Amino acid sequence: MLGWYSISGGGRRHKITADPDCLPPNAEKVFRCVLEDPEAMVAKAKVLEREGIEVCIDLGNFFYETEEEP
Repeated sequence: MLGWYSISGGGRRHKITADPDCLPPNAEKVFRCVLEDPEAMVAKAKVLEREGIEVCIDLGNFFYETEEEP
């Protein structure tokens, strides 16, 4: 399935979505991508999060977002 990958916030926020209308209006870069299994995408998101990058995955029937710091 094809989707969209956007980068904003100077590279600090990444969003993956199946719906281009859900992309942030301030996206600095937008790419078309092949959507993987949600669990595989979450595993990759966790690697980005360790680098301080916020990740949001919104596939309609699946949603994941970096947890906010307390």
